[in-house]
Amino acid sequence: MRLSPAQIAELETVRALNGGVLNPEAVRDFARSANTALHPLFSNPDAEDAEKWRLHVARECIRAVVTLLPNPSADVFIPVRAYSHDARAGGYRVTAQLLSDEQSAAILLQQMRNDLVRVTSRYRRFAALVPHIEAVLDATTPPEEEGAEEQ
Repeated sequence: MRLSPAQIAELETVRALNGGVLNPEAVRDFARSANTALHPLFSNPDAEDAEKWRLHVARECIRAVVTLLPNPSADVFIPVRAYSHDARAGGYRVTAQLLSDEQSAAILLQQMRNDLVRVTSRYRRFAALVPHIEAVLDATTPPEEEGAEEQ
């Protein structure tokens, strides 16, 4: 899904109206107005599944926004999702803000590891990928887990 600059700006408006948190319900409710740029994304002729569809579209809108964050170890920028899910907030927050908080960054790292484990189980049958997958998993293992594995 590609969003227009106007649609991205509306996501920022929704986030600002909700104390810095984006959640699919707030995006859906904002997009109910035909005067919004997000509104056309939420049309679904099947009334029975309409609310599920609208929440799905809202999540897709939030996840579609990408931003560039500086890589402190190199003179490059890394494309990342602009918003990351923060279960404690019940929605999505600006990824850069979450990364600046030690506890939130640890949660994001754990979510990434969980995603990698799922990807690993899906692609483990491709033997050539296994060493690369394991290298990424090893690189993302927090120090306290490394010690626990050795015991």
